[in-house]
Amino acid sequence: MEYMYQPASSGIRLFTDLVGKKISPSPHWYSAQNRTKFALRSALMPISTLKLLNQIVNTPFYLDILKKQPCLPSKLHRPYLSINFNRGQTLRAINEHYQLLFTGLNQSIVNKIFRSNAYPLAVINGKNGTYTIFLDSMDCFNKEGELTLFIATEDNKTLARCAFTLLTIAGKKTLFIGGLQGSKGDATLDIIRDATKDCYGLFPKRLLIESICRFAAHFKCQQILAASNDTHIYKSLRYWHKKKDKLVADYDSFWESLGGTKEKNKDFHLPLSIERKPLEDIASKKRAEYRRRYQLLDELDNGMQHSLLPSN
Repeated sequence: MEYMYQPASSGIRLFTDLVGKKISPSPHWYSAQNRTKFALRSALMPISTLKLLNQIVNTPFYLDILKKQPCLPSKLHRPYLSINFNRGQTLRAINEHYQLLFTGLNQSIVNKIFRSNAYPLAVINGKNGTYTIFLDSMDCFNKEGELTLFIATEDNKTLARCAFTLLTIAGKKTLFIGGLQGSKGDATLDIIRDATKDCYGLFPKRLLIESICRFAAHFKCQQILAASNDTHIYKSLRYWHKKKDKLVADYDSFWESLGGTKEKNKDFHLPLSIERKPLEDIASKKRAEYRRRYQLLDELDNGMQHSLLPSN
């Protein structure tokens, strides 16, 4: 997207600029077919779409955000976060997310998130290697959250990713996880197995959720919710035939292993922090490993606290 473009002053202007190809945040918008689909779907929900576009143009750095989230203008046209979210809830969620993000993080940090490939939050040291937790806004998870945390090896192999959105639900500041994905392939499974051993039995997805808890704490979130096997967006009617086999992870079992409980609407309620076993309750032959595990988690905690400080 060229910065010669003059930022739109209204949602209507952004709409006409997108449809007229005056602004193309990504190759998706180069396609006349995609622009036509956007126009037709917007015509079916004109008021909601205009509200979203107005929200976008009133968001700081919105051109930078569109570079990372080029499908942001069309998010009301697709399922979002959980099949429990209706159009109005999606509209509010997106608006609240960016409000919370800009009030909870220093501008310099937000700049790094949207103007670079990914923002490193913490580096942790395993037995033989280092692993980095990154924060990014990734278009490949545009339906599952506005931000993504991922963990990578020192040679840049991604081990797991978690997409989420900050919002308010029932009056409570909430972090909602819409997607959790491990890397695929037999070779990658070996890398994940080695990384788990290297991190004293803490597997990559567990480290990501520990990071999510710390991120939620920074924003003073009162609850962490997550989509389940039943409520993931790929279980919506829109994706039932095309994506029904894409959701291979067992979300429910993983959330339950962390102490999560299933709500009446079938989304999960997760603990704000994952409880640690007291060392005295652990068999003596395993205490050394657990002690190193807790030291690694403390290292993660300290790294994230430092990275989220305004001075960074």
